[in-house]
Amino acid sequence: MDQKLYMTDILDLICVHIGPMDYYSFSDRKEIRRDLAALAKTCKTFQDPALDALWRFQYSLFPALRCFPDDLWERSFETKAVMAKAVKGLPATKAVKAKDTFVEFRRPLRPTDWDRPMFYWRRIKSFRIDAINMARISLNVCKTLQIGSPSGTPFPNLREICWFDGNPAHFPVFEMFLSPRLSSIGLDLEATDFLFLPTLGDRYPDLTRVELQGNLESDSLESTLALLSKLNRLEWVWIPQADAAILERLAQIPTLKTLVVYTIIPFESFPERDRTTPRFSSLEILELLDEPTMSITLVDAIQHGKLVRLSLAFSNTPDSPTTTRLYTAIASTSSYSTLEILNIRASDREEPPKDEFDNYVVRAKTLRILFPFTHLTNINLELIYGFELDDEVVSEMARAWCRVEGLRLGCTSGLHDISGGPTRVTMVGIQAIATHCSDLGSLALAFDASTVPQLDYYTFLQTTLTSFNVFSSPISSPALVAAALSAMFPNLGRVSGGCRYYDPDKELIPPLVRRWKMVDSIIRDENPSDSDEKEEEEECITADESSTLD
Repeated sequence: MDQKLYMTDILDLICVHIGPMDYYSFSDRKEIRRDLAALAKTCKTFQDPALDALWRFQYSLFPALRCFPDDLWERSFETKAVMAKAVKGLPATKAVKAKDTFVEFRRPLRPTDWDRPMFYWRRIKSFRIDAINMARISLNVCKTLQIGSPSGTPFPNLREICWFDGNPAHFPVFEMFLSPRLSSIGLDLEATDFLFLPTLGDRYPDLTRVELQGNLESDSLESTLALLSKLNRLEWVWIPQADAAILERLAQIPTLKTLVVYTIIPFESFPERDRTTPRFSSLEILELLDEPTMSITLVDAIQHGKLVRLSLAFSNTPDSPTTTRLYTAIASTSSYSTLEILNIRASDREEPPKDEFDNYVVRAKTLRILFPFTHLTNINLELIYGFELDDEVVSEMARAWCRVEGLRLGCTSGLHDISGGPTRVTMVGIQAIATHCSDLGSLALAFDASTVPQLDYYTFLQTTLTSFNVFSSPISSPALVAAALSAMFPNLGRVSGGCRYYDPDKELIPPLVRRWKMVDSIIRDENPSDSDEKEEEEECITADESSTLD
């Protein structure tokens, strides 16, 4: 065997690569467990790294409790009817399956009973409990194991516990997972004793990650603030609700890098403070699901130039002046050289009135506020009525966002052509995107293809685009548009479109999608004869003219 495989660090990296990256992938891929178990049985050298990867993420207590001797537990049995193979008319047979239960002990625990469990339990780094079956695991058993553990705690090396069982009666089991090395805790607030949160801060002042789910009430807001006030090394926080006091406390934590908040209780503004120590001094990721005004207030408080990801989802749609204020607040963060992901989406309206278009459409002047963010790689901007765009603006945008890999400019109402006519972006604007955005892989943008200008599309080949959503773009000749798109984007494999709100008599996206592969194959033909090309093109155009639009 290669001597490098005897190096612990290399073996750890190999097993981490083979094993799950989190408990989601572990639970969904049984072959991972089989591979790691087989690797652990291969030789002594592979045993510890493979077992470490195998046991690192756990999503149930059952595997851990099965490590005890079988004669320690009572067992229940369930009977299932199993049909025999259809051989000579054999009747159905009965199969009896043993079902593990850990409700009570059949005998007292012995010191030697702990040898095998602790051999494996010390390898567990992360637990996620979404629901615990108290019919198979009793609270008394958990408490006994917690008290009788040789190391003083059942899982001495546990770093992360996510307890999302929503039954308050099950919460006492949570004590079983409180190891001295915890750095990350997730809790369902609806099943948590609020008085427990401040004591958690006293016990683990060095927590780096806190996730709180559920609905917060006035009492829980105070308890959450009491918890956060005792934590000074937080790097990641996810909370369903925050008020001014909670946000001000989070703003003072110098290590905080990620903040996710669902709802902000309205307040006028942050209190005045010394600008030499900015709020959220290390924040890199901010995600908010709230109304625009409070989002603007919070974003405006971040002025350190370190944001990498900003995601905003609004519960109500901002009008044009509010959107301008929002984009100005984003620009005030000065994160021009760091911001890579920008995601802003407003909620839909069922039947948006067309007479409100001018109050909600985002003008080109407002969109230009975001152009200095030249390091953006993923952009998703969706508002109720979208954006006022033309070829000049799109060309300027393509030059500014030349590093973009995913770009979506849309309107959540689906109305891309309600301001007295269709969008003013044409194939010229699409060609500008092909020219300047060489890394773009996914594009969603409406454009006017009612006429297809004569352009040398082959001059501007863009080879990375694979997906294009054209929404409800007006297209007169799907065959010609498909040919133009194939010429500009030779690797484009998927064209989609359509929306909820459109005029069936004008919707021409389905014919474009239907003809996409046919026209694409024509463009890709290596050595077509001139007569064949002309004949096939005429067939496509004839089919287009005679087709029924749907």
